[in-house]
Amino acid sequence: MAEKKLMFTIPNQVAQRVTEGAPWEFTPNVPGQASRTKGEYQTWRSQPGTQHCLYSLVEGAVRGMRVSADNPIVKVHGIVADYDTIISEDLLNASIADCKGEFRPNWVHSTPHSGGRRLIWLFQAPALVTGNDMAKLFCAHAAKKLRAKNYLAGLDYEALKNPTIYYDVGSKWRELDAAYVPETFVYSWLFDVGRNADRTSFPGVIIPLKDIKKEMDERFPGRWTGEFEIGSSGPRFWDAAADNPRACVVNKFGTGMHCFTGGTAFMPWSAIFGAKFCEKYAAETLGAVMAGTWFDKRNYWRLDAEGHWQDWSLESYSRYLRVHHQLSSVKPKGRNSSEVDDVIHAVETQKLVQGAFPYVYFPSGPIVIDGERNLNISNVQVLQPVADEKILAWGEGFPWFASFLKAFLPEETPRQVFLGWLKNAYVPAYQRAPRPGHIVILAGDVNRGKSLMSTVIISKLLGGSADASRLFLGEEDFPDYVYRKPLMTVDDDIPSSSTVRHVRYSAMLKKMAANSSHNYARKFKDTGKVIWLGRVIVTCNTDSESIRLLPNMELSDAEKISLFKCNSEKVFPFKFPERPEIIKTLDQELPYLGRWLLQWEIPANLRGDPRWGVVHYHDPVLLDNSIQAGDAFGCLEVVQMFLRSYLAINPGVKEWTGSAATLLRDMHLDEGLKPLVSKYSTVSMGKHLSQLHSQGFAITPERTSRLGRFWRIATALANTETVVPKGVKHEDK
Repeated sequence: MAEKKLMFTIPNQVAQRVTEGAPWEFTPNVPGQASRTKGEYQTWRSQPGTQHCLYSLVEGAVRGMRVSADNPIVKVHGIVADYDTIISEDLLNASIADCKGEFRPNWVHSTPHSGGRRLIWLFQAPALVTGNDMAKLFCAHAAKKLRAKNYLAGLDYEALKNPTIYYDVGSKWRELDAAYVPETFVYSWLFDVGRNADRTSFPGVIIPLKDIKKEMDERFPGRWTGEFEIGSSGPRFWDAAADNPRACVVNKFGTGMHCFTGGTAFMPWSAIFGAKFCEKYAAETLGAVMAGTWFDKRNYWRLDAEGHWQDWSLESYSRYLRVHHQLSSVKPKGRNSSEVDDVIHAVETQKLVQGAFPYVYFPSGPIVIDGERNLNISNVQVLQPVADEKILAWGEGFPWFASFLKAFLPEETPRQVFLGWLKNAYVPAYQRAPRPGHIVILAGDVNRGKSLMSTVIISKLLGGSADASRLFLGEEDFPDYVYRKPLMTVDDDIPSSSTVRHVRYSAMLKKMAANSSHNYARKFKDTGKVIWLGRVIVTCNTDSESIRLLPNMELSDAEKISLFKCNSEKVFPFKFPERPEIIKTLDQELPYLGRWLLQWEIPANLRGDPRWGVVHYHDPVLLDNSIQAGDAFGCLEVVQMFLRSYLAINPGVKEWTGSAATLLRDMHLDEGLKPLVSKYSTVSMGKHLSQLHSQGFAITPERTSRLGRFWRIATALANTETVVPKGVKHEDK
């Protein structure tokens, strides 16, 4: 009995690594809450940690990786027909038995939630295709030849047009037939598709077939018999071991051989006869000319010699086509367009993107964001780790950095949290799957290496940095240069006595941590939204003016920001060499640090919410300073003064109780407090009381009805110093 053909499986909707498996043997283990609704089920199935089964019958150029635009389909091993219909087993059997299709499906199974069915046909030999577009054509054509629509009602044609889909394993798998679709039929269908495929499926140099025939007879005498013209079929004459007399055909564009066997779907003339033979034929085909070019409704984009995306005007791109590709701008007799016109029109219609933006750390080139195709013009990468994958101990290969970091953050807990933050930035970016991270604030005395850490060490490791001071103050109209870099730095030259500027700065910090989508604008260029999942580091000294860089922090913002205070010893226990020597040392050590970050596991007690990957850390002194910078702290002082007066009249009372409006009324009864409380409204007072409660003061809200909220304020606050609770460290939740 022939062994059953395996399928290509992934464990969840976001997995990239593919393994070969037998879905019919898989037993789903769906949590109860995930099985309640289709939406909850899909959410569960999309979690990176989910161990489920989704399958496909297509194979990418990189066999072990998921098919995508970056890993195009090269082989189709079968067809999956998805039917949105509810049908009993008896009626299903009858429908399959009555269908007049020449080949019975091999498998049937039920789909989750919808109750539909899927039929699967497997091929004796895979269909070789040149990419996703040709795979789409082939799947639709094969489904038509198999008469898939006649078996059951509700055939999902859109799914057939998207061969990159990985289908849920569903349930109730049943084998219907062990016989596969014969390879001769697969080859015939490929021949049909080849006649209808577009130019991009068969790129290459167009060479007169009489010249090809002459060269073929000289190099491979006797291997081809009969006519040699468009559509002619024969053996893979360049392969001495090939003996199938109908293994390939001359494709309709005359650029090479469309193959049905041999491992690759298309052999251009350059692959058969060599580049030197093809060089003398200057007229390159449309697909080759278009390759690598994209149009954003205004400019044409191409990679330059150094791998950077450059935008070209229509005039510049036309000149490029004429000079580099030797295309003519003269309209031939009887035509309304020239070769240059044809290429430009093809680019503008087939290579259209909605915009060109830098999506840092995402794969460079076309990328689908929110259902729209955009061009990612960022080629930023993290510093590549040392190639040797040997397990490294802490400091092995990077002793200078290890010594500096220990002096910089001498306490173990903040140092480990900082390294966890760094790992959470570096590793996902290295894997081209960036994730959010905390805002990091480094505060300390001068000459401690704060700027060295942010603008040199972290910048080099993550792939570059930009000064974001103007952006954070709302003074930058065209922040494209900032969003092109993975690291935003803010130095202590921007604080101001202006409350408005400080509020704006604090709000921007929290926005950067909370949101991944940001407004992007280039002068006279595209505007739109860009996904930015880089990191922000703020460095400041600890003098009274510089410390204003600490943002106003409420409890709701605590998880978004980490506050680190550098070594505060009077004499910093680390001696810095000259800057050139530091740079030289870092260039040698940072690749080892990168490898160590890839290997190191964050301690279990420091792993935070999955969104952040690591817990936050708040230095107590810095957190105190941050809270005291808020308006709520000023309100606290007024409340304390009121409580002292209140206790003088009501000695022994443990708490004051009332609404925010009542508190303002009582304060106004004190002539000494009137000038201080006149700036407060009922709304602002309620807001400040809520903030003070969130900061840990003995001020407790109590809702007595849907329309009212009362406050209990401990009178003990009147007799204590105005000191906020100590900082929230990593273990505080």
